[in-house]
Amino acid sequence: MDSVPHTTFTTRQFSYDTPMSHTAS
Repeated sequence: MDSVPHTTFTTRQFSYDTPMSHTAS
């Protein structure tokens, strides 16, 4: 789901780099 400004959400092992919410939800 890439609908946010600059959000690399990788559905592999919770490896997302987002400068907005750096928490594993």
